Amino acid sequence: MEKIIGGIKHDCYPLTPARMVHMYTLQLSPTHEIVNIGTGTFLKTDLNISVLREALNRAIERCEAMRLRIWKHPETNEDWQYVVPYKNQYFEYYDFSGLTEEKAHSILERWTHQPFDTYGGVLSRIVIVSMPDGYNGYYLNVHHACADSGSVVTFTKNVMDLYCHLMYDLPYPAPMTSYIESVKKDLEYPESKKAKRDDAYWGAKLKMPEPMFTDFTGPGRLLTLRRKELSQA
Repeated sequence: MEKIIGGIKHDCYPLTPARMVHMYTLQLSPTHEIVNIGTGTFLKTDLNISVLREALNRAIERCEAMRLRIWKHPETNEDWQYVVPYKNQYFEYYDFSGLTEEKAHSILERWTHQPFDTYGGVLSRIVIVSMPDGYNGYYLNVHHACADSGSVVTFTKNVMDLYCHLMYDLPYPAPMTSYIESVKKDLEYPESKKAKRDDAYWGAKLKMPEPMFTDFTGPGRLLTLRRKELSQA
């Protein structure tokens, strides 16, 4: 749906359920950095800072989620999301190579604690950093509304693939999946046949007489406890 924000027309979309969870978290939290994801990508090698800046810019141009903005309608208070056009950015460089590892990490942690302006503001920060012991790379802090751990990994891979292409003429990475197209699919899901099948499946599961047990290690722990209960009966 087209909205005029700050005098500019944007194609806006309602928040998906996953995004709504983050907004509820913000409403219930006394501080807003709770939705920050702070991470760093550092390699023990010298990096060409100019080339890294170019790789970061190209990655942001290719990644719609890194250009996401959230807008609250002033009359209805509804939250909407939209993607702004790409603009070249200059990423600052900090040299922490002379610091202790503990001191350098404390600075990165402090950066992660800085909240974003959720409504209308830029939802990510990137800084190029030289760390102690010869490590170089960049620090990324991103709002959880536009990224999760998986998309951070995808973005990081794109940056490094682009850097290797620019530096060493390795193959150019394949296009990234469109965030907006993913949003459209998410918004269509509640009325889809798949949603009805999922509702039926989970409805049946929740009616089972025994609670569901999930464990990333598999059912081994549950079976061990059951055997222990039976031996004590």
